[in-house]
Amino acid sequence: MKIKVGIIYFGDIYDVNGINFVTNLFVLGKDSFSRNNLYFNKIFSLNGVIDVDKTPTIKIGKNVNKKSYLLMRYIRTTFSKIFNSENKRNAWFKITNSIINPARTVIEKNIEEINKENVLIFQDIFTAYFFLKKEKHANTILILHCESDPFEQLLKYYPSIVDTKYHEFLTQIKEYVYQKINKIVFLSKRALNNNISEKTTFIYNGIPDLINHKYSIDTNYLNLVCVGSMSGHKGQELIIDSLRYLRQNELNMIKLYFIGSGPQENRLKELAQKYKLEKFITFYGIRNDVDILLEQMNVLILPSKSEGMPLCIIEAMRQGMYILATNVGGISEMIKESFGKFITRDPQNIAIAIRNILEGNINSNYKMNSREFYLKNFRLETMIRRYSETIKEVYDENN
Repeated sequence: MKIKVGIIYFGDIYDVNGINFVTNLFVLGKDSFSRNNLYFNKIFSLNGVIDVDKTPTIKIGKNVNKKSYLLMRYIRTTFSKIFNSENKRNAWFKITNSIINPARTVIEKNIEEINKENVLIFQDIFTAYFFLKKEKHANTILILHCESDPFEQLLKYYPSIVDTKYHEFLTQIKEYVYQKINKIVFLSKRALNNNISEKTTFIYNGIPDLINHKYSIDTNYLNLVCVGSMSGHKGQELIIDSLRYLRQNELNMIKLYFIGSGPQENRLKELAQKYKLEKFITFYGIRNDVDILLEQMNVLILPSKSEGMPLCIIEAMRQGMYILATNVGGISEMIKESFGKFITRDPQNIAIAIRNILEGNINSNYKMNSREFYLKNFRLETMIRRYSETIKEVYDENN
């Protein structure tokens, strides 16, 4: 008998975010799961139930240019301005409507179908909480996309709820889920070390290799790229600011590209105009051909405030790119001196790092070193094998 596996997430499965990209890796790896006698069966989300058999890939970002999506984004932005998050009640109202209620809805609407799966994988702690409060399922796994506490990013976005009754409720959710869940998977050793117990493990994300891999082309320019949502914590404004600290002859040698979209996009474009840097910067928006675009790029820059295990760094390594990133989350396990360097969230520090690359003060074999590190640690097959072992371990222990 094949073990049926279902994935559960509170959000829009087509939204552009890291959790959905990880879920899609399970879809892309379904044949490998099958070879391990596992049947990756259903995805349960705010969009309803997705039959994985009929889904070659999740079309993440497919709605971003639709009028309904743009209208909803406008409403959310307006709503956010009206209900200032500096007020703890307003902050909790936003959390309730954007996370807690959707998580409860996903569970309540799909509870019968969810119970038909042999093993459940939760992509967020809230759906795990509402399910475990209702049911006693034998085989449950929670994937946490964080460095330590599952609410660390939420509390950074909404600091007004820290040390309040709302924070206390979140702590109760964490304690309940940690007690009831069978296994917790973190995405890095660093995160695991912050949460060691008999229930915890770590599994690196992995992505499929390119069929016809080619290293990034060398051009007359140093092509820099930042990939990610424009939501503030990625630090795109710091990259733009860093260009002001380069000499004119250095500035003339680079091109900066942004791939992604989000609430900060217009502000970033205004910042480029303010500093008269428009001719050096290109905004690509959300793209479905990131792997092709990266063939033109040399350096990935990611000055994030917080991260889990960013897929864009894995994509850059697969391409053989040089990487500049902050030492947050699991990034310390992804970057080595032979193909990258840690930066701080200081525009002058970023400028110095760019200057060193322009002057050739980096390992000349960085392309080969970067790609070899990807092949050794972050291939999709490796990820699927580790998850298959974990799923079978949970199933065998409880059946």
